[in-house]
Order: sequence, then structure tokens, then C-alpha cells
Amino acid sequence: MQMRVTFQSRAIPLQSAIQQRSRDLLRSQAEVSSGKRILKPSDDVIGVRHALLNRARIAQVDQFMGNIELGRADLNMADSITGQVADRILRAKELAVQLSDATYGPDSRAAAAIEVDALIDEVVALGNTTFRGRHAFGGENTLELPFTRTGDTVSYAGTDNGVFRRISNDTPLVETTFSGTGLFFEDRDATTNFTTNGVFNALAQLKQAMEGDDAEGIANTLSSLDTEFDRFVAARTDFGARGERLNQVQERLEEERFQILDLQSTTEDVDLAEAISDLQLRQTALQATLGVTANILPVSLMDLLF
Repeated sequence: MQMRVTFQSRAIPLQSAIQQRSRDLLRSQAEVSSGKRILKPSDDVIGVRHALLNRARIAQVDQFMGNIELGRADLNMADSITGQVADRILRAKELAVQLSDATYGPDSRAAAAIEVDALIDEVVALGNTTFRGRHAFGGENTLELPFTRTGDTVSYAGTDNGVFRRISNDTPLVETTFSGTGLFFEDRDATTNFTTNGVFNALAQLKQAMEGDDAEGIANTLSSLDTEFDRFVAARTDFGARGERLNQVQERLEEERFQILDLQSTTEDVDLAEAISDLQLRQTALQATLGVTANILPVSLMDLLF
């Protein structure tokens, strides 16, 4: 009986030591395999709080950067469309200059009127461009066709305001769906929604003057065509400036994201070289404890029974 008490008094501390060494080894293995020093909230309550805040900010930054990519694509699309409209206006100006010359007769002007009529259709089609499943120039009304031509008039079914996305907490929203108002036209009839003071009217007036064999009327459209051409060129300049602002915000967000990830690594990650060294030491410690136990307690089942 005395031998059993002596055995237990020896065995219990050694058993506790083995269990502790095993726990230490398991933790080291988990740290090395995961690369993290915080394996559960109780490991570092403050560190966990900081890690959660960092992750939330990274998610927000990623969302902003995604919005920037979408905004950049929208701006590139809008720049392309306005450039194509400007090309149509430029062609109309060339025809106006040419056909305002008195040497041209009714047949030449009638043929040119057909080309201008086609230019109107092309500009309407450009105004109805869809991008990523939405009408790009319908403002907040992204599902309905913005522009509809009826004879020589064009109606607008969109809104006067575009759709905007947030690209950071401290910068203006970026427009991702554009309004046709202020770009394709200045005003519209409150009852019919027919556009006035815009590219469609300028082209329609040129077409009508050509159909009427009116050289003076053709010449008189040059001023409004110049105005519309300048409007679309200015829009392209504006889109370019907006794109540059997106680039600047993106650079700042990328730097912030890098800094947050670095801070996150400091908070959560282990020093891998140190963790591997600790793992090896703890493996050695456990083996040593097991060896000591085997030497101190060379007791068989027969020793305990007799």
C-alpha cells in the first residue's frame, strides 16, 4: 500500500508536466500551421478588437476600390460615347460648311440631308448606350430607353440627376450613370419631354435647312453646331479630370490598405522563425519529460499488483 502512495506521488506531477508540455506543443503546432499568434479571443482581447476593426476597414477600403474600378469603367465608356457624338457633330459641321456654298444645288443638299438624318439616328443610338445592363445616359432611370426619336424631335425619358457611388469617406461621390440633361440637351418640354437647345435640335435644324435648299439657313446652324461640339469636348475633358481624381483616391486607398495589412500582421501574425524555434524547443521538452518519466517510473503492472 505504501508503494502505491509513493508511486502516485511521483506520477501525478510528471503527468501534469507531460500534459502541460503537450498543450504547449499543440499551441506551437497551431501557431506554425496557421501563422497566427491569436488563436482564440482570450489570447489577446485588445489585439482581437484591433484585428476586427482592421478587418472592417480593409473590407470598406476594398469596397471603395471596387467602386473606383466601376467608376473608371463608366468614365471610360462615357468618354468614348461623347467622343463618338463629337465626331458626328464634326461631320455635320463639315457638311454645313460645304452645303452653305451657293454653288451647290437642291439635289446635293437633299443628299446631304439624308446623311444628317442618319447622323441624328446615330446620336440617338449613342445616347441609348447600355453599359453593365444599364442605360448609361438615363440618369436614375437606368432601365427605360432614355431617348426616343419621333420625326425631327427627340424625347428624353431619363432623369436630370445621375447615379453616384462613394469612393472614400472624405471625397465627393463619383457619378456612374449619367444624365442626358446638360450633355445631349439643355431643356425639354414639360409636357412632351421633347428636348430643346441641344445636339438633336442643332442637327434637325441643319437637316431641315438642307431639305429646304436654304443656303443661309444651313450657314446659320454652324453657330449651334459649334456650341454642341464644344459641349461634348468639354464633357470629355471633365471625364478625364474625374478619372484623374479616381486615380489619386485609389493610390491613397492602396497605401492605406498596405498600412492596415502591415498593422494587422503585427497584431495577429507570429514571427514564423521564432515560432518554428519554439516548436522545436517544445518538442524537445516533451521528449525530455517523457524520458525522465520513463526513468523515474519504470513500474510495470505486476509491480503495482504485488
